[in-house]
Amino acid sequence: MILCAAFLAGLAVLTIEIVGVHWMAPWFGASALIWSNQIGIILFAMAAGGWLGGRITRKKSSLMPYAAAFLLIAALYLKMGEWLLPSFASLFQPEGLLLEEAAALFFSGSLAASIFFFALPVLCASLVTPMLIHEHSTRIGNVGQAAGEVAAAGTLGSLVGVFGTTFFLLPFGVPSTLFAVTLALAFAALSLCRNRLVLALVGVLALTSLLVLLYPAPAFSDLPSQAKLLETRTSSYQTSRVIEQSDGTRWLQVNEGLDSFQSIWKPNSLFPGGYYDLFALAPVYANARNQESFQAWLLGAGTASAVGPLTFPLGDSCKWSVIGVELDPDVIELGQKWMPLPEPLAQNYTALPAMDARAALRVANPNSLDCVLLDAYANQFEIPVHLASVEFFSEVASRLRDGGVFAMNIGAAGRGAPFLQDALCGTLSQVFADLRVHRVPWSRNRVIFARKGLHLPPLAGLSALLPSGLPASLGASCLPGQVVDGAPKSYCLLLDAKNPLISLQWQAWWEALS
Repeated sequence: MILCAAFLAGLAVLTIEIVGVHWMAPWFGASALIWSNQIGIILFAMAAGGWLGGRITRKKSSLMPYAAAFLLIAALYLKMGEWLLPSFASLFQPEGLLLEEAAALFFSGSLAASIFFFALPVLCASLVTPMLIHEHSTRIGNVGQAAGEVAAAGTLGSLVGVFGTTFFLLPFGVPSTLFAVTLALAFAALSLCRNRLVLALVGVLALTSLLVLLYPAPAFSDLPSQAKLLETRTSSYQTSRVIEQSDGTRWLQVNEGLDSFQSIWKPNSLFPGGYYDLFALAPVYANARNQESFQAWLLGAGTASAVGPLTFPLGDSCKWSVIGVELDPDVIELGQKWMPLPEPLAQNYTALPAMDARAALRVANPNSLDCVLLDAYANQFEIPVHLASVEFFSEVASRLRDGGVFAMNIGAAGRGAPFLQDALCGTLSQVFADLRVHRVPWSRNRVIFARKGLHLPPLAGLSALLPSGLPASLGASCLPGQVVDGAPKSYCLLLDAKNPLISLQWQAWWEALS
């Protein structure tokens, strides 16, 4: 039973580490800095637990009741945190908080939440390990063997915790995952000791679990005013929700939400708004309006918000097909349910779920595509580094025909934004013949267009190439003051082996606060 308890304690520690980030994601996101906060606090708690557990073994002779009590304290604290964390996290999100204002609050809020809600449970579960080693060594008569067996059991439990949480528990939601951790800790405690104190704590734990079920915590934070929540889902990748505005517009939001959307849908309109409308420039820049066929890939397709703008300029005579790559299958399902494409568009659109954009693009035939759109963000803040490098842009170019266009949405604000834009444009210039940046009116977003082998049409003559019926916001983004042509003179080159993109993005967001 000692090795079983070690296994379950190790499982609980790694599950808490992983589920903790997903638990905090609706308020603070799940960016690299949030993960760093969580991993750092968990490692510190494990170290402190090991040290304290070793001290306790020197002073106590009967250790198993203490070990069982500590495991149950960890479970009880987690259950209380499930109820209290939403109120605590809301302290770091004042009403009306904008995404570009949130970087520092997300960092400090997630650090505080990791300390207050996850450090103590992990410390309690970790300080049990020296007690188990001490007890096991008295039974088998060999300290080294006891330490090795307990450590092996704990590590095996951690492996089960990592894979079990990611692939089996999180798809059922954070509450279900926390309930599984609670059961693991309670069973570990009961396997070690069944005295009155332990049984009393088990009773309190059961009562606490019942209260959490009867009075669940809010599933999501920061719902915009006058918006209606339609559905929320938690996957292994993120927490997603669909909300509906008062005018019928629907947003798909991931993790922290705020004023940002991952996909957008408007009833009875091919143009959802925002930066998506600018993707109508891609077939114009590719000179595809008079072609018999048009093929495009959307990398980070979401609910396919880009399909309408992308295909609008092609006209009725062009036969087109679009393939959308989306990492999270839940996003595709939410889109089909709440943000459906009009039937004529849906017939020519194919979604590839659970695939990474870069890996999926290699399936496309070389020199076959007219357009590739990249709209892939990790946790709203971060463009994944493997989707922003010379090597990746070269792979994109190899799939485009001569004259084909690559378009990339980026989002940044503040004085640091030009450094991010320059790094991406400069890196693109290593591969593509010509590029242009359009700033999206009334937005933090910019859309970069790059053409393979040929130059983009002059901005002065662009209006003559545009079809009628485009949104006014798209025309505003084509004004000279909203456009930057060509590559910057100096920039930070982004490579697979050396890519400071995340630090550039966070520099932009942090400087937006000043």
